[in-house]
Amino acid sequence: MWTRLKSLLGMALVAMLHCVGCESDMPPISWEGENVRFGTNHDEMPCGSTLERLDETVGLLMERLEISLPSNQKITYYWVDADTVRKRCGQATACSYSTVVMSTDPIQQHELVHAVTSRLGRKHRLLGEGLAVAYGEPDSRYWDSCFTSAANVEEQMVPNLDRENMEYGCAGRFVRYLIETHGLDALKKLVSLTDAGSGKQEFDVACREATGLTIRRLLDDFDAAMLGHCLCYSSVPLCSSGPEGLSQWPVIVDMEIGCEQEGSVGPFSDSGSMDWAKGDDCLMRSFQIDTEPGEFYEVTVEGQEGVSGQVIFRACDFNPQCLYHGLPIFSIDTPGSPGNDIPPGTLFTILTEGAIWVDVYVYETPGESGWVRVSVEEKTLMGPDW
Repeated sequence: MWTRLKSLLGMALVAMLHCVGCESDMPPISWEGENVRFGTNHDEMPCGSTLERLDETVGLLMERLEISLPSNQKITYYWVDADTVRKRCGQATACSYSTVVMSTDPIQQHELVHAVTSRLGRKHRLLGEGLAVAYGEPDSRYWDSCFTSAANVEEQMVPNLDRENMEYGCAGRFVRYLIETHGLDALKKLVSLTDAGSGKQEFDVACREATGLTIRRLLDDFDAAMLGHCLCYSSVPLCSSGPEGLSQWPVIVDMEIGCEQEGSVGPFSDSGSMDWAKGDDCLMRSFQIDTEPGEFYEVTVEGQEGVSGQVIFRACDFNPQCLYHGLPIFSIDTPGSPGNDIPPGTLFTILTEGAIWVDVYVYETPGESGWVRVSVEEKTLMGPDW
């Protein structure tokens, strides 16, 4: 008990010392929403609907994670240049401390999760980073989750796990599994009963109380659940809980994407946190499609000449099947990485478990904006090529 108390006191002292004067040299707050205070040292404000999306994202995270901030507190977000970020975050392109986030991108959902879940106290890195991956943006760097096994998780149940030995995709898949099978309350209970200094023995005690299972049984069940579910994102999008999705078939979405266009989010840079970004002016738009479980759909992606980017599909709900038929990434222009991109105009079949979320990333346009068309059509007949 005394050892655990000393560990908690030590971490609190380190955090307190680290944060003395944290925001003293940060830019002034230039925008404030319902959930977020925003400041930047850039000459221009973010594009389109970025700030509204940032504020909405924090609200949805608090709703999904069932976490609330004190009435007089908001998440403080600084969109700053790379040199300013390096002074605070080292080699990372974003970081957070308590409810303050700084990033080279105007939205960094991974760090927003850290800021919101700071209300849960100091966490073991396996669970803290797992939450940030599970509720963060889609990131191909976390596809090591394809090879996640109980052994990968067990290797990370060590005291004071360092960043170099952290397998982010593995952590995200483990946290997703815990929520899918035992519920958010069980995951929160496990978080509260462990800390950075916990090892496998402490995890076993906490697991018995949080889930009623030994850690060995939980890991064995996790192993069984992961079999055959490789090509899934570790993250789940923050889809709308209301009647926001498109459901008139076929779904055809034409969108103009540019910094001045309402609905556009960005800019993201290729040196930032979004691994889909290429160049320094990547923009994003998103929409939701309401689908029926078990139905097949065909997708076609087209773009204006001179537009390059990618379109990413993700299932809205936590479910092990994710999206069916390989990597759900469409190239708007000429395919880039073999095996990852699908040529424009290619039909692609997905099997969903409900609504799907579509992120359209554009990193090059012929002028100040460019258009993209995404078509989704129900497929009722199963031909010989299926």
